[in-house]
Amino acid sequence: MRTYLYKAFPFFVFIVVLSCSTDDEVVTPLQPVQVESPIVVQYTLTLTVSEGGIVSDGGTFDEGSSVNITATANEGYRFVGWEGLDSQENSLSITLNQNRTIRAIFEPLVIQYNLTVNTTEGGSVSTEGGIFDEGTSITITATPNSGFDFTGWEENDTSSASLTITLTADITLTPIFSMTASGSSETESITVEDSSSTSLVSDTTEVSDSDTSTLEEVSGPVFWRGSTKSFTKANGANPTLESNQDRLTSRIWITRGNNGGQIYNAAVSNGANKTNSPVGTQWAIGTIDEIYSLNFKNFRAAVTNPKNIVGVNLVVHLTEEDIYLSLKFTSWSGGKQGGFAYERSTPE
Repeated sequence: MRTYLYKAFPFFVFIVVLSCSTDDEVVTPLQPVQVESPIVVQYTLTLTVSEGGIVSDGGTFDEGSSVNITATANEGYRFVGWEGLDSQENSLSITLNQNRTIRAIFEPLVIQYNLTVNTTEGGSVSTEGGIFDEGTSITITATPNSGFDFTGWEENDTSSASLTITLTADITLTPIFSMTASGSSETESITVEDSSSTSLVSDTTEVSDSDTSTLEEVSGPVFWRGSTKSFTKANGANPTLESNQDRLTSRIWITRGNNGGQIYNAAVSNGANKTNSPVGTQWAIGTIDEIYSLNFKNFRAAVTNPKNIVGVNLVVHLTEEDIYLSLKFTSWSGGKQGGFAYERSTPE
């Protein structure tokens, strides 16, 4: 009996311990695992602008964001680049990896004009011209050579040899020099003769348009009442070429320069003189049939503005040869192009 109890005792103890452990244990529930959110890094893009334009908005953006920026110039300005970026592109994309401050730079547009100053025979000018900013004031002085006088500027009413201009457009200036009376009898001013005191006789002598060698032998005035001949000098055509000159006689070659101004006599002049050109001619508005009542003057005095006498009947007196002919301009180019055209009578 004792032996049995002794062997059974450990088992009994186990049962008791197990029973106690099962009833007294406290079970703790599982807690959820907390996961931390990643930190988002942001940067600020600050955009500023100089006078003369506008720029797109800046702001705050996530790290690594690609941001488009654009600079737009106002009228009268141009975009020149970014302060804080090595670029002259007005529209580009940047990646933000740090705070940035960028400034758009603009500058005023500079308008420039071309001043052309031509030189002519008989004198010099103080400047050759050039390209200047708008609003620049420039003084140009024309100085005649010995034996010449300054008489004016082509396409400009100022008679002063010293001219100050303010550039607001492209300008071409050409001084006009003429020989003094003692320098050459070919270029001295023609005396205007009142028609009332001019003795005219009927035309009884035929003169060939191409043969002028006998003109000096003709006494009394000659009237060209023959067929009509047309002459045209195109815009920009070289006035020194015979094809661009109407050679009425061996002494009268009518043409026009390409820098504006009036017609001139290329047989004795290299350019137009506003007062005397064409040298060797006088003009009147009217017809040969009205010859006794016409008042002959130098070209500019007779027509005032050549553009206004296109289609108007004129009579031309070749003073040295004492020839009268009918002439009517059919075109006159403005804008310093040098073109003109007319119809004139020829010898019968």
